[in-house]
Amino acid sequence: MSSENLYVIGVNGSNAEKKRKIIWAGKVLKILTFERAYHCFSLDRRFEEMMQRQDSPLHLEPIYDSRKTFIGYRLCSTEHEKNDEWILDVAKKKNDPNIEIKNESLILRNPSKRKEIFLRDCCFLCENIFFARGKGIDIEADILNIFKMAQPNKRGIDNYAIFGLRKNGSANGLTGNYLEISGTMAKEMIATVTKKAKNWPKGIRRALFRGKCR
Repeated sequence: MSSENLYVIGVNGSNAEKKRKIIWAGKVLKILTFERAYHCFSLDRRFEEMMQRQDSPLHLEPIYDSRKTFIGYRLCSTEHEKNDEWILDVAKKKNDPNIEIKNESLILRNPSKRKEIFLRDCCFLCENIFFARGKGIDIEADILNIFKMAQPNKRGIDNYAIFGLRKNGSANGLTGNYLEISGTMAKEMIATVTKKAKNWPKGIRRALFRGKCR
């Protein structure tokens, strides 16, 4: 799929309040590995503030050996609340025998197998459509109907269980996965989210539309 027509939308995770909201949305400009993103953004003054933030969304710094061969990543941000969750941003399993984890670093035992092991080594540079700062877009009837049409075989879809229910009756959060929406439904979703973002109070909207989103 061409990145010219690719959009990504993020929702908040499961929570005790049983509230699900859209917390960011963007149009993909570039698809990068964390390694390439780190070098590109380090050299671009537009991203200087983001790179210096303690909780920077670009939270992985590439590591090289004495021959300048890529061998892994080092955690360089506090973005993740759980210390080991960042591993799943590049690797499929935390306990993969092909990687060594020490001192907040993720080292490939065999760097030549990078593509096989770092299956999730991918991040996006986006043109910002919406980025919540303490308040997201509610999943109301118009957005909920799109989720239902995009998942005709899922049961129990509601404002909280927007991806349906698991076999045990709990809300499926699609952790480590995603829902693909295409065609007319995708266009309707982007138009709806964009309209809701523009209808926010002027002062809030101006703050939200600065810069890029990951």
